[in-house]
Parts: sequence; structure tokens; C-alpha cells
Amino acid sequence: MRLFALSFAGVLVVASPGISCESLHAFADQGEAPVVAGREAACTTSRVLGGGSSQDCFYRFEFRSNGAQSNFQLLAQQLSQCTEGEAKTEGATVNHPDSYDQIMAPVVGRFLSLSLKDKGALGETLIVLRRTLP
Repeated sequence: MRLFALSFAGVLVVASPGISCESLHAFADQGEAPVVAGREAACTTSRVLGGGSSQDCFYRFEFRSNGAQSNFQLLAQQLSQCTEGEAKTEGATVNHPDSYDQIMAPVVGRFLSLSLKDKGALGETLIVLRRTLP
């Protein structure tokens, strides 16, 4: 297992996402969610606007923790390196105190979305890895 170190807000954070392009390709193609920082994903299937579907996999962290931020940044960097086209980054304002950042990229013929969502009412931050379904 590879270990990654990242300095976030002046604190050295060691993360071990073990995420490779092969594991992102397996998620895009077969829905096998990778383990992130020792956490298994909780996955659901959702309907999206326009009638399509997606598989959404959630990784839970303490609210606004350095671990959530650093693992999101490492995953976003890896997704950008594994894409088959342009990766697009978005930040969003929402009509409530929660917030999120998102990166989207085509991988193995599907779109993957990686987002970081602060959920104040739940007291947690989620990393969400989503893939479009056929």
C-alpha cells in the first residue's frame, strides 16, 4: 500500500487511499468502490435529472476534518491523472450553510464525479464518488 503525505492548514496529514487509475477504472466500469483511508464506501443507486441513473458511494469523515480535505485532494489529483478527457472542477454555493467542491471527468466511457460535502446538520463531511450508469 502506498502512503501519501500532504500538508493541509499547516498540519501534516498522512493518508493511504491506495487509489490507482486501475481502481478508478474498476469503479467506472464495474462499480467496485475503492477503499479510501481505510474506509469502505456506502453505495446507493440514484435517479438523476433527464432520466438516467448513478451509483453514489459515500465516505464519512468528521465535520470539516483535515482527513476529509486531504483525502479529497488526493483523490481529485488521481482522478485528474486518470481521466480520458478534460477534468472539470466546480465549487458551488448552496442556499444553506452546507457547501461542496466537485470534480468531474470521463473515465472508461462514463462520467465520474468526486465531491466534498460539508453536512453541518449531520456533523460530518462526506467524500462522494459517483459514476453514471448506462
